[in-house]
Amino acid sequence: MGSFKQSTYWQIWADCCNLHKAFYGIQEDDTPSWEKAVEAASEIQKKYKQTPEAKFAESLTLLVVSELEYRTKSRKGGVSDATKKQKSGTGTGNTPV
Repeated sequence: MGSFKQSTYWQIWADCCNLHKAFYGIQEDDTPSWEKAVEAASEIQKKYKQTPEAKFAESLTLLVVSELEYRTKSRKGGVSDATKKQKSGTGTGNTPV
């Protein structure tokens, strides 16, 4: 067996990292970009469909798309979750006494 960096797992990580980078910051109402993101995730899944790592590729692409969606919704209104928590006093170290 070769090194991890030569493995299919490593390539899946790299492909999913590139997917995340390509669509990071996508806007909730940007339908064409969302369609491209889903298509790119599907292409990654298809690429590894016939490999023993197919389930990993599927799970990781779904996780990346889910994270993109979560971050998009948390930015809605221009305020991040961290800022909301900080202002409400529920963030780390900011809990009122």
